[in-house]
Amino acid sequence: MILFKKEKKVIELILKHLDRTEETIKGCLKTIEFYLDGNISEAKVWARNTRSNESEADIIRYEIRDKLYRGAYLPLLRED
Repeated sequence: MILFKKEKKVIELILKHLDRTEETIKGCLKTIEFYLDGNISEAKVWARNTRSNESEADIIRYEIRDKLYRGAYLPLLRED
């Protein structure tokens, strides 16, 4: 069924978003560790990677939202 394909895609995107969010948090912690150790150049590298991961997570979140509003789930089955 097409409805179930849409739902499956949303679930896949949610899992992908969670993975990207986890990587963002780990990167943020690594950035702070390097910064507190005085390794500013490495902290900057990790900060850029963290920002990139966060941007990717945002894009995935927008995809999830768009699929939900386009009818991936019946309106009675989801909260706004």
